[in-house]
Amino acid sequence: MLRLGKQKCCFSYRSLSFFHGHQRFYKSSFGPLFFAGGVAGVSFLVASILDYEKRKKMYENRGSIRGIFNNLKSSFNTSRSSTPSILQDVKDVFNRMTAGDKTAWTIIVANTAVFLLWQFPSMQSTMLKHFTSTINSPSYTLLTSVFSHNAPIHLFFNMMAVHSFVPMLVDQVMGVEQFTAMYLTSGVVSALGSRIVRAMIGYNTYSLGASGALFGLLGFLSHSSTMQVSVFFFGPFPLSNVFWASMAFDAFSLVFRNSLGWDHAAHLAGGMFGVLYFRVLKPMVWDRRMEMLEKIGYKGYKNK
Repeated sequence: MLRLGKQKCCFSYRSLSFFHGHQRFYKSSFGPLFFAGGVAGVSFLVASILDYEKRKKMYENRGSIRGIFNNLKSSFNTSRSSTPSILQDVKDVFNRMTAGDKTAWTIIVANTAVFLLWQFPSMQSTMLKHFTSTINSPSYTLLTSVFSHNAPIHLFFNMMAVHSFVPMLVDQVMGVEQFTAMYLTSGVVSALGSRIVRAMIGYNTYSLGASGALFGLLGFLSHSSTMQVSVFFFGPFPLSNVFWASMAFDAFSLVFRNSLGWDHAAHLAGGMFGVLYFRVLKPMVWDRRMEMLEKIGYKGYKNK
């Protein structure tokens, strides 16, 4: 995430009122804490149900006449129309993509759409209110700010990261449902962590961007694979080493206020959530999702 202040913002910085001591901390963090928990709970519940329904449908259609018919119907529906058009070309390209590519491009398009809204001067106050996170912002901005970038370079590097490793994460590691829940939760947790830190130290700035969510994915991936990466033509290095070096840099910058305009608290919160998810939450929640669906009485669930 990017922190916007006088020197980093493309528009004039607006002074904001501050709370004092513990009153500032509790008032600015209590509601957002519940919102973040709600987003996480709903995201993983919906993802679990959708994942189950998809697997159930695949199981029921496997080798059956209806399954063969549905596959033929799907192939017919996704075939090229006899009337060429730009819209049809886009649809054809999208249909040929893997689930990971579709997910990555959906994120890129959503972030780009919000970025374009930032370019209208008449939209500045609206975007500041609804698509940036401060210690006084409505709780829902923990989520909306994750899809918000107002600087081209900020958007470019974050979306380049999305395009680089999201397809692999979706297609080879997590699947669409788990990835989506993980991405949204990482985003709100990173924004929440940033908000809490800023409330505690009385440093109120605008925060926005997908970096916190991406650090969550990076934290997960660095502990779930032995991938190696190159950094500025040096390397390759184990991804886990690169991840912890980034965490150390963000921690140092946060403690000593050596900021480059980056939201180091959001990076730290997102990254640590990614590690926590891999080590603790995934085994406890996602890997036991079928058992949990049965316990809450989900009628679509049958133990096969």
